[in-house]
Formats: sequence, C-alpha cells, structure tokens
Amino acid sequence: DIYPDLAAVKAVFKKLVESIRPGGRLIACWDHVHVQEAARSASVPVITYGRPGSGARFTADRIRIQAGRTQFE
Repeated sequence: DIYPDLAAVKAVFKKLVESIRPGGRLIACWDHVHVQEAARSASVPVITYGRPGSGARFTADRIRIQAGRTQFE
C-alpha cells in the first residue's frame, strides 16, 4: 500500500473532501465511522447512504444477490 498507516489514509480523504468545489456534493457511505469523520470537514452538502441503522439518509434493506443481480428494498 502507498499509505504507511490509517492516519495517513484519513488525512488524504480529509483533503479530498475539503477540495470539493462550491456547488458540489459529497456522497458518502455512512456505514463507516472514518467516512463520517472525513465528512465533517465538508463545506458542501453531504448526501449519505448506508445500511439501516447507520443514520444515513438513504438506506437499502433486504439486499439480495440473485442471478448476478443485486436487489434491495
């Protein structure tokens, strides 16, 4: 890997979030606490998705993979 540790990965993602231009949006998977931490530095609206109970705005329930397709409710 090119990053020496988790702190380095988190720092890069924080910079990425901070580089989103005005008028942009951050779309983030809210299942992961590290993503939530990085999203705190966003100066643009954050649109969240994730598993039920994650606190995300959009969630998928009853996820199934069948015949090579992913289905959810």
